[in-house]
Amino acid sequence: MTSIIGLGIGEWSNKLTGSDATTDDCLSFLPSFYNDKTVKELKLKVIKHALLSDDTPLIYDLGKSKGGFVSNEIRQICWHKVLTSQLILQPRTNVDGLNIPHCDENQIDLDVNRSFGYISNEKTRTSLKRILKGEIVHFFRSYPKLRYYQGYHDIVSTFIVMFCYDSKHYKLKTKISHQTKRRLSDCIEIYSLLYLRDFLMDSLDFPIDQLGIIPFLIKDKDITLYQKLQLDKIKPFFAIASILTIFSHDLKPDTMNDNCIIFQIFDLMICTHSMYTPLVLYSNMILAVKENLYEEYDKNLENFENETDLVHGIIQKVLIQSMQDKTTYTKLWNNVLATTRTSYTIAKDTQKKIYKMINKASPLRNTGSGMKLVRIVDQNYIGKLIDKGISLNEENHKKLSGNNNDYYEERKYNKIIKASLLIGVCSIALGACDHKMQLSSHVFSAPNLDIPKFTDVAGILSESLKDIKNII
Repeated sequence: MTSIIGLGIGEWSNKLTGSDATTDDCLSFLPSFYNDKTVKELKLKVIKHALLSDDTPLIYDLGKSKGGFVSNEIRQICWHKVLTSQLILQPRTNVDGLNIPHCDENQIDLDVNRSFGYISNEKTRTSLKRILKGEIVHFFRSYPKLRYYQGYHDIVSTFIVMFCYDSKHYKLKTKISHQTKRRLSDCIEIYSLLYLRDFLMDSLDFPIDQLGIIPFLIKDKDITLYQKLQLDKIKPFFAIASILTIFSHDLKPDTMNDNCIIFQIFDLMICTHSMYTPLVLYSNMILAVKENLYEEYDKNLENFENETDLVHGIIQKVLIQSMQDKTTYTKLWNNVLATTRTSYTIAKDTQKKIYKMINKASPLRNTGSGMKLVRIVDQNYIGKLIDKGISLNEENHKKLSGNNNDYYEERKYNKIIKASLLIGVCSIALGACDHKMQLSSHVFSAPNLDIPKFTDVAGILSESLKDIKNII
């Protein structure tokens, strides 16, 4: 294969890591007449060379480049290589603790039971649920101080599908080897500890702080859109499902494509070593559909009583519509990924401003900040960050309790999220949407909303109004 392009693997490595290369143009030196299959084969050769030569920086660059790690067969090894280069896992000494149930296991059971609905084969679906429950329970029994949240199962499900995917036969395996199982558990544990700690607290306070960064990023890139959507006044709860699940709730793995969008998003996130990446991705997605947002905004002004419901409603509708056609949504996401690959870093002066918005133990400040660490993180350091995060979370609650207005606002978080999603999209559904049931089922399956699916849009709207009354 190398004779075709006149470059050896070593020369490829130099091209990929050269000072003039960026993460999304590192394959641009290839002749334009090469088809996707040929490029994929060539890139796989380079990835294998990087693994064999233990060239971790090159592996990071390949994961951030177009197409990510290309194939799940090699992605399993790369994710494990990258994540274990970020955190050293210590051998378990307290195995007895794994027999003590975690306080959230009832909710875990509920979420596991409704997982993998997009997989038609019942035997495969049952097997994946068994693996899913085992991995989630194992993690939370290992770290009993952390709390499970609805939506975490979507993230773990993505890891499981990736590790269970048989690239040669284009199907999911119902059994995996002990080595693969070990890698899967390592990846879930490290990913959760390094990137998701803000979400594993006893409240939504820290995740909502992170959501506040999205309007900040949009303002820097498009002040007109920022002002039109009044993002200085509206809390961006519309992004809660996407961020809490790192998009895995909406972008399910394609069981016929082992390099689907969601896997490339995870490639990019762990190789940028940054929890900012999903926030940048979301802001870039909003910017990519801004013309549709302008149109829906003007069209639906009369359907809403306030700006908050209007903005939440049109964003939900536009994003859902963008995913109804597979070709359209693949093209859209490929463009958003391409943009993010060249703009995922946060300038130091901007980062300083953002630091005021987040807690001192947040992954955005340390283990998921995007900055190269002086040393590999160990579990002792992670343990200290967990304790600090829990302490800050408790202090925040005490502070809110001392201020009746703030405490009242904090107690409304869950209801506001529920209401803003429901009333916004349902109003559009009743007034203008041709895909009522698709919209309603999407909204009701959002993380953090343990709500039964209704049979018609009118019923949904009725329940939404009850929630609104309870808030008011």
